[in-house]
Amino acid sequence: MSQGRTWDRLGWAIGALAIVGLLMTPTIATAQTVATAQTAAPAAGPNTGAVSVQWTNTIVTQYIFRGVQLENNGLIYQPDLLLNFALYEGDGLLQSLDAYIEIWNSLHSENTGWANSNQPWFETRYIVGVSGGLPEGFTLDTFMVFYTSPNGAFNAITELDIKLAYDDTDLMAGAGLPALAPYFLVAIELEEPADGENTYFELGIAPSATIIESETAPVTLTIPVTLGLAGDRYYYDGCETFGFVRVGLDFSMPVTCIPAEYGAWDASAGVALVFANDDIEVAGQDDIEVLGQFALTMSY
Repeated sequence: MSQGRTWDRLGWAIGALAIVGLLMTPTIATAQTVATAQTAAPAAGPNTGAVSVQWTNTIVTQYIFRGVQLENNGLIYQPDLLLNFALYEGDGLLQSLDAYIEIWNSLHSENTGWANSNQPWFETRYIVGVSGGLPEGFTLDTFMVFYTSPNGAFNAITELDIKLAYDDTDLMAGAGLPALAPYFLVAIELEEPADGENTYFELGIAPSATIIESETAPVTLTIPVTLGLAGDRYYYDGCETFGFVRVGLDFSMPVTCIPAEYGAWDASAGVALVFANDDIEVAGQDDIEVLGQFALTMSY
């Protein structure tokens, strides 16, 4: 694909994102009572200790990883288990410190590179990290990601990730707007070749607002927007900077029929559009891919 065409598509994608943002702003501004509800302190749950757990069960219509389509047929089930340890809270430069471990999986009913008896088990990620709360609403995460394929579809990869996030709730509330929750991620593959870099960069926002008010079952709309950028060798030798843009619409609500002593449950459903660089698309992948997902999450 030519350089001009790549930047034309990137400009078109960024323009589309700007239009989405402009369309979203009046919608959320008219629901200001909704947006202010997000700043209220959450109700105390049954777990008041320093150890918390989150279990998410997600079904997606296709699996696209950083702009590359890996599977778009059959049933794709992606369970995720996160265990968090709150280690410290204070008032200095380091205002909080958490450690966490996470196991994420992707299981496919179709043959996604099956090479051994673990046929449906396409991917498992083991994640170990620490998260530090900093002044002015910043959070710095540093974590290791170990990508493995139980069914032998790909070789194991070890990655060091650093993520800086900013809680702009108070800043945006002063302007009568929802928080954007911006973040910046750098992912470095530790098995990088000697003649290049295997580095990936990501920018994202996730503005949200409650669009249906209810004491028991409010509905929240979130619009996550992700821009993926590549280092020199992340996708292939000499690849261009632009990787993909992903724009989503996610609706979520609490599941109140489950007693609180069994944790806080939430259900969500959404759709996303993925605009990828032609040069990273696999055979059969369209310029614009549409994917849907449904998730049920328990937090305790």
